[in-house]
Amino acid sequence: MDDRSHCYNLASPPLLINGYGPTEATVLATMCDLSKLVLEDTQPQQLIGKALGNVQTYILDGEVQPVPIGVPGELHIGGVGLARGYLNRPDLTAAKFITHPFNKLERLSYEVPHLGETPRPDFALYKTGDLARYLPDGNIEFLGRIDNQVKVRGFRIELGEIETVLIAHPQVSEAVVIDSDDIPGYKRLVAYVVTRSKPEIKNQLRSFLKQKLPDYMVPSAFVILDALPLTPNGKIDRRGLPKPDTARHELEKDIVAPRTESEEILAKIWCEVLHLEQIGIHDNFFELGGDSILSIQIIFKAKLAGLQLSAKQIFQHQTIAELAAVTNVTQTVRAEQGLVTGLLPLTPIQQWFFAQNFPEPHHFNQSLLLKVPQTLDPNLLSQVVQQLLLHHDALRLRFVQSDSDW
Repeated sequence: MDDRSHCYNLASPPLLINGYGPTEATVLATMCDLSKLVLEDTQPQQLIGKALGNVQTYILDGEVQPVPIGVPGELHIGGVGLARGYLNRPDLTAAKFITHPFNKLERLSYEVPHLGETPRPDFALYKTGDLARYLPDGNIEFLGRIDNQVKVRGFRIELGEIETVLIAHPQVSEAVVIDSDDIPGYKRLVAYVVTRSKPEIKNQLRSFLKQKLPDYMVPSAFVILDALPLTPNGKIDRRGLPKPDTARHELEKDIVAPRTESEEILAKIWCEVLHLEQIGIHDNFFELGGDSILSIQIIFKAKLAGLQLSAKQIFQHQTIAELAAVTNVTQTVRAEQGLVTGLLPLTPIQQWFFAQNFPEPHHFNQSLLLKVPQTLDPNLLSQVVQQLLLHHDALRLRFVQSDSDW
């Protein structure tokens, strides 16, 4: 044989195939040829390709409905290669192997030892737990695990995306981000980082993330570890991660104690809201883990203590020393306001709305579908709505047309 046959030929490089598939779908369900993409180095996506023969792939939302092209959803797999279920785990089998919602044929079942009555593979779909989306060319892009997607302060966040950016920092070797409820009644992001050299780089990491991610994806707290805890099979033990320290280690500066009464009040409030033992008057609120939601708590507590603050002031004056200099001392006045009735002029946005002359103005609305637990008391809900109508005068507004005016 000619020895030259062993040389790498750029004209016909070897194939690089990415095969995807969980064990429950017989290991291989989709396939993607990455050879050209790797050589051109122009495709940062994690492509898993298209379904193989006798394999069905669906990307569905929480209501088990197909999502549009480009929209993320959970990847479901069907076909003759689907497993029958989990051994001695009927609960898990029922949760992960769902009835095929798009197979209109009569659903059949059969008996399987240790599994009981089990749907035929061609009448079931397997919920992979993987987040994916269809691309315009029909390929599937893998986006991560759904169990790593969390909702914090109304924002849906992919924790793996934050971890990827953290690991891109030259001083970070490993990183894990979790949604922590270590502060009662408040969920926040906490980053656990293993650094290569400098142990105190929390401020650098926070600044680094702010340059690449929106503010709501920047963790409130950073914990520096020598190594991440691992499970016996070598995976990261998220339950073994320590809680963030309540001591003040976030800032690399000396603590300066409060000098005035206003600074003392604010320092006490900050410690309560941020769950820290001690705070200096030159510490930055946002560098300590504060955010817009926590600033509302500070404004409320300050008002009860006789200090008048606004959210704008907290964002402009981010230390206790600066904030105390602009706060106003007030006396708490409690006044009961009765129902507001009578005629009101239109606000500018209301004037704009009626100037559009929409043919069906009552259809200018926003709808939201909520799921409620079965224990919800309809009578109690009705009472809550009535109290909202009494408390918020704007909810009782009615618009009446008189000639050409409203």
